[in-house]
Amino acid sequence: MSDSETEPESDVPSSPEKACPLDPADVSTTSTLSDSVTQLVITSKTHSSESDPINAVNSAVRVLESLDFSLIRKDESLHGTIQESSTSLLEFLHVVLTMSSTSVHDVRRMMESLAHLLRQSFLNLLFQYRRLFHALAVQELKKVTVVPIIISWVDGILAKLGDVVSCVASAMHDRYFEDELPEALRKRREEDNLRAAAQLPDRWDSVPSVLTSAKASPAAKRLALRLLVSRYVLQPQLVLHPRVADAPLDDSMVSLLPYLTDFMQHTVVQLSECSPLHAQHQSGFQERMNCAMLLSLFAVRIFRSSARNDDN
Repeated sequence: MSDSETEPESDVPSSPEKACPLDPADVSTTSTLSDSVTQLVITSKTHSSESDPINAVNSAVRVLESLDFSLIRKDESLHGTIQESSTSLLEFLHVVLTMSSTSVHDVRRMMESLAHLLRQSFLNLLFQYRRLFHALAVQELKKVTVVPIIISWVDGILAKLGDVVSCVASAMHDRYFEDELPEALRKRREEDNLRAAAQLPDRWDSVPSVLTSAKASPAAKRLALRLLVSRYVLQPQLVLHPRVADAPLDDSMVSLLPYLTDFMQHTVVQLSECSPLHAQHQSGFQERMNCAMLLSLFAVRIFRSSARNDDN
């Protein structure tokens, strides 16, 4: 996994615990990680300042995009603002996962808001916030002999976003596997998702490198793949209005190809070694989902290349 530079100290706020619902310094062992998972679940289920989670998440995105990083360090009132925004994001993603809204109009609004979250500019911003809080957590842990796993509020959002992408891409079929899991296994899966998010690189542009990293866990690679699908496949299909569309995909898709090819070869080998019983298990379903997502990324890459050649 590539080692990206952290945010400069001048961009680091002075009080991270007020800025993130998850205190990074507390996440050092499996037990504290479990507590963090519980806190994330509780946070995502609590109501935000607005009764409508769709309106709330749209407001939260605007707030996060408007904040000046140089002022976050000086103005402590902004720390609570960031926490409220992160809570709105988690609550919205929880609503999408549970699909509690049943009206066609609400689902349409929900998907448009999800498309807004999956813009490359906002994904870049999330990773910028993540670098900021990770750097501050490292400063706070200078006196600690063993550096713990650092998990910020952004990691919680990225982990939840991976679940949302899987559910939406599979027409909510993946949710049924989740519903069938015992509570202990469901909690373990949430812990694995947080650990996976913590293994992501510091910058969005480096996420593809996770697919071929020898140090990344299978869960981290799965999350990286889902995030890539969310950006290049899902987001363009969810766009209802031109204003939601983001930067062109052509240039960034070119750099994806080597990583996709290597990961596809690795996945094919894994599937060929699976037993029929394993293929019927949830892990088998996840691996087939990985293949489907990979194929969709290849398809988008080929489509973009063909369209560009036709234009020329």
